Amino acid sequence: MFLNEYNTIEFNNDETVNAHNYSIKLEEIISYPGNGNMCVGIGLQGHFNSGKPNLPYMRSALDLLGSFGFPIWLTEVDVDKGSPSQAEYFEEILREAYSHPAVKGIISFAGPEAAGFKVMPLTDKDFKNTAAGDVVDMLLDEWKSGMILLLKLLLQETMDSLRFHCFMEITT
Repeated sequence: MFLNEYNTIEFNNDETVNAHNYSIKLEEIISYPGNGNMCVGIGLQGHFNSGKPNLPYMRSALDLLGSFGFPIWLTEVDVDKGSPSQAEYFEEILREAYSHPAVKGIISFAGPEAAGFKVMPLTDKDFKNTAAGDVVDMLLDEWKSGMILLLKLLLQETMDSLRFHCFMEITT
């Protein structure tokens, strides 16, 4: 099961959707009779507004959810347009996520402007890098030194998670 939620790492003032409520729901699901061996992944959408990201809050949310021991994936990561610091904030968010031991993957909700990505395109209509695209290229180059090892570890983890881990008995 992959539980994917919004606003969990972005906004510390959302009383409905936050890491604490996410952890309560996750605990309810995994403690339900018969779910003890359930394969679980934590998904956290990352639609950040144009203001400076609250990295201490993001880190504490990742710490709380990481305490479950399940792999965390950030999904749909982007930063609203409207800030001249969009690329800077995007870099801060990516670095924070990449450095957290519970985060096993990051999916950016970005791409070329020609494909309809209007909030945070990585390239313009002529496929020239935007500032956010430069951030992605820079971080990939920076992190590449450990990329082969990382890819091997991720592949092994993926293969491990694809193995059949649980049996279910269905009764009527």
